[in-house]
Formats: sequence, C-alpha cells, structure tokens
Amino acid sequence: ILGTSTGYGISNQKWLEFSESTNSWKVLPNSFYIGYHGYDHAALDAVRGIYYMKSVSPDAEAWRCNLATGQWSKLPAMPVSNDAPGANAFEYFPEIDRVVYVNPRDNGGEFYLYNSTANTWSTAPGGVPMGNYHMFTEYSPVDGVLYFGGGVDNALYPGDEGRTFYKLDKSLKVSTLAPAPAFMGIEGDCPVNTLDPVSGRFLLFSTNGNTYEYDPAGNSWRQTGTHPLRRGQSTMNCVAAKIPEYGVIMAVKYDRSNSKVYLYRHLSGLSSESAGVGNYSHTTISVFPNPSAGSVSISMPAMVGASAPISAGIFNLQGKKVADLLPNFTSGLLTNWETSGVSGGVYLVRVMYPDHIFTHKISVKNSQ
Repeated sequence: ILGTSTGYGISNQKWLEFSESTNSWKVLPNSFYIGYHGYDHAALDAVRGIYYMKSVSPDAEAWRCNLATGQWSKLPAMPVSNDAPGANAFEYFPEIDRVVYVNPRDNGGEFYLYNSTANTWSTAPGGVPMGNYHMFTEYSPVDGVLYFGGGVDNALYPGDEGRTFYKLDKSLKVSTLAPAPAFMGIEGDCPVNTLDPVSGRFLLFSTNGNTYEYDPAGNSWRQTGTHPLRRGQSTMNCVAAKIPEYGVIMAVKYDRSNSKVYLYRHLSGLSSESAGVGNYSHTTISVFPNPSAGSVSISMPAMVGASAPISAGIFNLQGKKVADLLPNFTSGLLTNWETSGVSGGVYLVRVMYPDHIFTHKISVKNSQ
C-alpha cells in the first residue's frame, strides 16, 4: 500500500500487488482507508490464505482478506483499554491459531487475540514494560514464538528506547531478551525487522547500515554485515517480506523516482553460494506423485564430492517444519514422505547444501 502524504494523512493511497510469474506490479482497487501510516499492521495466515491488516484509526479497525477471492471483510471491534491503539504490532501466531495485536497500554502491556473461527477477540496480559507505541512483532516458525519489541519511552531502558526485545510463547508467557544493538522501533526512519526464512534467525537491518542477527541459544546479537537499504544518512523507507519458497527476503525500498526491490539470502551458518549450481549432478528436486494423497517419492540433488545434503525437510507455507527428511536418505539420495499425517494444502521441500538451497512445492490432497 502506497500513498502521498497530505498533512498527517494519505490523500491518494494505492494498493499494489506483485506477480512472481510475470515479474510485474499492478494497482488494485482501494479496499479501505488505512490512515496516515502503515506501521507493523499486516499479518498473514499462509495456510488458510487469509491476509490481515489493521488501520490507524481511533476505533481500531481491523480487516481480513480472503486471498483466493480477493474479498475483504471487517473484523469485530478490538477490546482496546486505552485511547491510542493505533501504532503498534499485528501478527498471526500459528501455535495458538490467533492473530495477535501487541498493545503497550501505558507501558504495562497486553495482547489482543483474534479467533478467526469464532470471529471474536480476547485479551491476555503482557506484564512487561513495552514502550508506548511503535512496536513490531515477527513470528519465528523455527522457534515457535512471537518476537516483539521496539517502541518508544520504555521504562526498562530509559534514554535508550527502541531496543527492547521480547518473545511470546504458545502458553502466552513473555520473556525479556537481550536488547538489540540498534533502534528497532517502527518510527520515522525505521529499520527493517524480519526473519531469515531458512534458519529462522531474527534479523535487524538497522538505520546505521549494519545487519544484525539474534542467536536464541546464546540470547545474544552479532553483526553479520552491512546492507544497501539506507537512503542518505539514515532514511530507510523500506518494507520486507519473507519468501520461504526461495529462502530469501524481498525488500521494497521507496525513494521517489529511484525506488528499488532487493532480494537477500542470509545463509546463516553456511558458506558463500558463489560456487552456484555447477557443483551438482542435477539442479532440481524430483517429486512423484505430485499432487499426492499418500506416499511421495523425493529425489534429491546430488553434490559432486558429497554424500548427502546438510539438511532437508518438509515445511508448510507458514515456514514450520513438518517432517525431517535427512535421516531417511538412501545411498542414491532418495527418500519417501508419508503425507497421511498432515492436512491437505501446499508444502515445500527444502534441501540445503553448504553452498546452495533447493526448494520444490508439493500439493497434498488429504482430507484431514
């Protein structure tokens, strides 16, 4: 969604859609008025194909779109407990099958949980100082948690706001994590907070031009490099989306007549992929039958001089691993996946070598 600012509002917002198959953008009909800023107000239930968005408005309007039909519908009013719910964070949390809205509520914090089946909201306490607004949240399918933080005027780090970092688990327990090495709040020249769709590591593309990675095992941060997303000294004007099918992050950077789209592959813990696909005996994953309602035979790419990939698995579209293929390889890099334990839908086979990643879609027709 793009638009031109007039005073403290958007006068000509546009809804845009990118097509991978044609590598092109198109303008969609306007669906509803989002308000003066976007913030971190979008969420995606990739398995059901439902896209959520919250507007910046006094009555806290939230909407959902059926991606198969393109139809939008308004959600019930959120159970807000203060008069400034507009500039915080929205995310779908598969472990509890709820859309979660993070609301600092005067530095005390609470969560609003949307149940799509019942079409109702409920409230859960936060219990930690979150800051007053400008929060973010990101779901990690690898860790099975929601990471959230940022904000401004946080009592936990006075004078150093915007670095707060927390996680919410499926029991709704909040844990305080190591503060980020740079500002994380969704404010002004805000950074990009996202996750690597392969490793699940949380990534911060900061306004100082550095890229940072969070290590959940050590509860620590490290700088992994720099990025080209700044404009001038600190301005970002950038949004990002994870693309699990290719193991990359797509970043769209607005710069008036010089806007750009970037693809970034993090390769955390892997060597450079400079060797490319030339090191492999073939460059595709073979899946048969596809679609399938039973056992699937999967043939992996064979790497010259190596007996097996370093990891291989089946993932749903939310990025959650549903099967580990690595222990079941035969000498010919063949394996089978029994689909009876999963619901029907689209899944991804992802095979990782030291310098390349292969993916392939599998359509499962189970009725479960």
